[in-house]
Amino acid sequence: METKPMDSVARDLIKLCDAACARKKKYFLSQLHYPMDMDSYWSGGSRDVYHIVDVITKKVARLPSNHPVFEPGRPYTLARPLPENFIVIQTGVFCGKTATPHIYVQDLDQLLEPDEPDETAMAIEALAAAELADSRASDEAYGPVW
Repeated sequence: METKPMDSVARDLIKLCDAACARKKKYFLSQLHYPMDMDSYWSGGSRDVYHIVDVITKKVARLPSNHPVFEPGRPYTLARPLPENFIVIQTGVFCGKTATPHIYVQDLDQLLEPDEPDETAMAIEALAAAELADSRASDEAYGPVW
């Protein structure tokens, strides 16, 4: 399990499941392991909620509650691998507060950071900054304009 600062890719995926969790500053990233128990019920002020997300179509399937006493016969165990473009996102409540989201992926490189800005965009920004600096320098040379 790796703790990562929230980036736009993770935030957008988590927002599909739980808007409150998307406001967190960090998230956990782990590789899926099998079998994976996905118990989702209230216990002592805490609850884990599991969502299966299709990364391409952005469709979300939320697993319903499965309390072992009040809802018997509904265990959720992920026993075999999900298709390639699917991930599991765990959200919920921990001790009465919004839990830090946990993203489970097939391959740790599956969630990529947003692309770096291309060199053309960086060159345009640098040119605009240089022109702004030149205009400020010429204003200072002539003094204030009343």
